[in-house]
Amino acid sequence: MIKLILDKVLGMLYTFQKLDDPYGPFGDLIDRGGVKRFQAREWWDDPDKSNWLMTLLNRSLNKLTGRRKLQLDRDHHRYYFAPDEPGKIKEMAYRPLNQAVTSRQVVWQPINKQTGEPRPYWLHRAVGLKFHRVGLSQWCLSIRPEYRVTKDGVTPLASEKIGAKVTRKKSRTFNYDLLGDLQFWRDYLSDSKPRFIFNFGKNQPLIVSTNMMQAEVVWPGIPEEYAKPFKNVSYVDDLFTWAEMARFAQLTEGDVSLDDEDEWEETDDEEWGEGDDVE
Repeated sequence: MIKLILDKVLGMLYTFQKLDDPYGPFGDLIDRGGVKRFQAREWWDDPDKSNWLMTLLNRSLNKLTGRRKLQLDRDHHRYYFAPDEPGKIKEMAYRPLNQAVTSRQVVWQPINKQTGEPRPYWLHRAVGLKFHRVGLSQWCLSIRPEYRVTKDGVTPLASEKIGAKVTRKKSRTFNYDLLGDLQFWRDYLSDSKPRFIFNFGKNQPLIVSTNMMQAEVVWPGIPEEYAKPFKNVSYVDDLFTWAEMARFAQLTEGDVSLDDEDEWEETDDEEWGEGDDVE
């Protein structure tokens, strides 16, 4: 279930879910007769409501990451892999840049190459996810690969000891390596599908294409050995993803679902308690 905003001043609950649906997640908890609907476009250019919109969009990412078994690092606003068992390395399969399938470690204890001994910390692949408005009617989802460092796969390392370890790791990451990290997260989060679909009920989807943004840039270029191509640029629909998209046939393929059919709903709801997040 999507995490929602409870407005402290107005006592209103704002959500993508259809609150007047008696079979919805809040059907028996609110006064459905007091529900109001808003077109999402009405909120885009309002200074306050656009912030509410962005907060709801970003909190909806919990719906995606939770299903992919990622944990939320609230202090650093990112999601990360946790080990299935303490002290156990974890690997995940995915579709890399130029192969059909491979796997990579997502939780592991680095090894000192000189001594062959394990280092006294663990690394977890992590990711920062955030929606951005990039045009009058264009939105995108940014993916920022990161690392989480722990003592034993569970206990976070002291912050003053993390910087050097992450800096050392990232100092060896070049453009193509970063592209490989982006491909991993794009493929893993989408389950190798052409799009993310957040379903908030009938005709209430949030749809994000997994195609990477493209832009033309005039620049000197990079050395030829680093200008490596890749073939898994986009994902092709199969019968299952086509059928999934067909359920929302009123939407244009590739559009983020903030169009005329997407509506906000609010309701008076003072029984939830002030200042709490509702899940």
